[in-house]
Amino acid sequence: MARFLRVPLENIRRVLRNFKGIPWRQELIGEIKGVRYFNDTTATMPEAAILAIRTISRRYPKSKIILIAGGQDKNLNYKNLSREISKRISHLILFSGNASDKIKKELKYFKKRKNPLLIFSEIESMEHAVREASELANRGDIVILSPGAASFNLFKNEFDRGEQFNKIVKRLKKI
Repeated sequence: MARFLRVPLENIRRVLRNFKGIPWRQELIGEIKGVRYFNDTTATMPEAAILAIRTISRRYPKSKIILIAGGQDKNLNYKNLSREISKRISHLILFSGNASDKIKKELKYFKKRKNPLLIFSEIESMEHAVREASELANRGDIVILSPGAASFNLFKNEFDRGEQFNKIVKRLKKI
């Protein structure tokens, strides 16, 4: 669009070089002990979480991904998300909720994996989820909050969920 509007190429390059991304959408919160933490809290549908998983996998092809997901269902289908999880995720941490129940049920159909999938279900707080993820993570790994579900059973809304993630990750830096 910028080219169409005849914006000088150097201006376009400068903006692209300095663009930090949009908050809550695959946002890099920090790197701690060689582990990158991404906040994608606005991924409240399975398709959005799938996109985040694929994007991060392509960007960091040698990294293992620890996914924090799940929550409340909005009457959505979790089959494709479960398939993507089974292919690309090394560890899965699920918040309690009926969407998480659907994800676990669908995962049973995708058993052919090279690496075992660890599921920590019934996580009741962001604190517990991030601590669990940080204990599982090794240098070079990725932790991403990309729920693919609503947040109302444990959080005020997706922004509260994202803020909690950010605060806890930033506290990890001090430990």
